Amino acid sequence: MKRLSVIIAIYNVEKYLRKCLESLSLQTYDDVEFICVNDGSTDQSQDVIDEFVKRDHRFISLIKENGGLSDARNFGLDNSDSEYVMFVDGDDFVDPKMCEAAVFYMDSFKLDMLVFGYRQYYLKSGRSEDIRLLIPNGVYELKKNPEILAYMPNCAWNKIYKRCLFADIRYPKGLLNEDLATTFRLLYQAKKVGFEDRALYNYLIDREGNITSTINEKIYDVIKACEILIAYYIDHEAFKEYYDELNYVVERNCLTALRKVMSVKDKKFVNDFIDAVFRFKGQYFKRRNKKYKIAIDKGDGIYLHKGLLKAYYAYKVRS
Repeated sequence: MKRLSVIIAIYNVEKYLRKCLESLSLQTYDDVEFICVNDGSTDQSQDVIDEFVKRDHRFISLIKENGGLSDARNFGLDNSDSEYVMFVDGDDFVDPKMCEAAVFYMDSFKLDMLVFGYRQYYLKSGRSEDIRLLIPNGVYELKKNPEILAYMPNCAWNKIYKRCLFADIRYPKGLLNEDLATTFRLLYQAKKVGFEDRALYNYLIDREGNITSTINEKIYDVIKACEILIAYYIDHEAFKEYYDELNYVVERNCLTALRKVMSVKDKKFVNDFIDAVFRFKGQYFKRRNKKYKIAIDKGDGIYLHKGLLKAYYAYKVRS
């Protein structure tokens, strides 16, 4: 059994995969297994995987029928037995010391989860930018520091987890925003959470065909993901305790989705989605959030009011 499992979900990313796996092959940490989950790729991704399995004993190849990102991650979890687990997407790449540094922090501070910084890189322009965490470096407990729930990044891949956190938690199959539905449930289970602003992960933000940039009926998955998250906290009798934090998480994720649909020309589609978002928020959050404010000074205030937002969309369509 290895101390760390890194699960790489792979689906038709042949063009980017070699760079991803090369960055893992360069890891300075050896007590690790790189579990490559080929989620039914129809390109030559498996050939790239086989190449690395032959040259580096730390690589493992698993092949399954296509089931989506969540299903691939869950499959990797079910086929690992390590103390710690991390996730990498097949079109991204990582710092050579990512694994070594992540395990060091987990061991040194007896953490259940570590959140680290990352770098966004743009394929078309070649530029990159470091994304700073909103929580200062340090060790936190959710009970004492509820703000870590509000400011926690959704993404699965800029974190390392004790595998035991996943005992009763899996990523929801077939759902976009799967990280939103899962990360905050894992956080609830974690006793000690570390934050380290060091950028250890490189995230490709502008890949063609990226499912997160496609706008269709799957945009409603943001609501479904929020429902899973809220239901979990209600079931654990923690919804009232973290009302403002959960409200903020829902607000900022719904706001992101609302921004996206503003570019859609189908008026009925957009107005129906606006109605659905505000109906959902009103179902759970009836009291004003007194602790966390969306950045209204950046022009986001319009997304907090249904009537104003519909008027703004109508103006955009006419322009």
